[in-house]
Formats: sequence, structure tokens, C-alpha cells
Amino acid sequence: EAGVFTIATAIRRTNLSDRIHVYIEGDGRAWTTRSRLSTDPTPRRATALALAVKDTHPSVAYIARPCQYLGPAALADCAPQYWSSHRYSQAVIKAISEVLDELAKPIGGEPAPRFTVVGYSGGGTLAALLSAMRDDVDGLITVAANLDHHRWTTFHGVSPLHSSASLDTILERLAKVHQCHLFGQNDT
Repeated sequence: EAGVFTIATAIRRTNLSDRIHVYIEGDGRAWTTRSRLSTDPTPRRATALALAVKDTHPSVAYIARPCQYLGPAALADCAPQYWSSHRYSQAVIKAISEVLDELAKPIGGEPAPRFTVVGYSGGGTLAALLSAMRDDVDGLITVAANLDHHRWTTFHGVSPLHSSASLDTILERLAKVHQCHLFGQNDT
């Protein structure tokens, strides 16, 4: 439980590691068509989970997005705005940050871990937002991320994400984090 959400996670963690690689899933199946909102945002292919499974680091965590991988009753309690217009809202950012807070708790006498955050697609947007606001993130990797959702929605001719946070106001803080942004040569 994180904020108003139930968030699916998968964790492999040892107390020997002072760093955790955290993978944040993409937007999933937010829309069934350009004009019809999906009734379940769970991705058909969990790309961030596939990346996390292949990571050989001793401490790896996977964080699904709010409303993904829920049963029918829990999904009914999750408002569709959180996988559409509010997908990068303060409520979503706060919830995923709470998951990171749980992961940041030291095991035994070990120091609190540092994070490298990896985000796929819209998970990359959240990874960047979290990296800018947290002091325990010193590595950011995005894969096919829409880092400027204003330009992204305009380019694709889809509804703007008016209730979602934007990176343009926090770029100075984000500049202090080591970053790598990956995209395909033909990725528009």
C-alpha cells in the first residue's frame, strides 16, 4: 500500500548491497484506441519487469504503476485518471516515492541504500521526476521515455496531461544526477 494505491512490486535484495537498481514500469495499456480509455492499464508486455529480471545486480526492485496488476475489485477502486491525465500526478509520484522509502530502510546494521532508477516509457518520466526530488537517487536511466509530455501529446495528437507534473520546472535539480537516456533510432 502506498498513498491511495496498491502497487505491485517484485524485490530481490541482499543486505550486502549498498545500492538498489529500481525499475519502474511504463504506462501500460492506458488506451484501447486513440479515443477509448482502457478498463485495465496492465501492460501486455512488462518491459521494465523483463529488464529487471535480467539485471544481475544483487539488489533489484520492480515497481509497477498504480492500477496495474490488480484484481477486479481493487481495479474498480482505482480511478482511470491515474493511467490517463494524472499518470504523472503528485499522487502517483508520492505513492512511488513511498515505495522507495520502504526500500531505503536499512537491513540490519547496514547503511541506507542508494538508488539507480531505471524507467521504461512513462516509467522513465516518473523515474526522472523522482530522481530530481529525492536525495538518495544518484543514477537515472530511461528507456524510450517521453521526458516532455507536453511535446509528446502534441506530437501524437492525444489529450494533454494537464494534471501531470512536468520536468521543465526541476531540470536544475535533475542535472545533479548521473543520467543515461536510451531511445531507438527510429523511435519518433
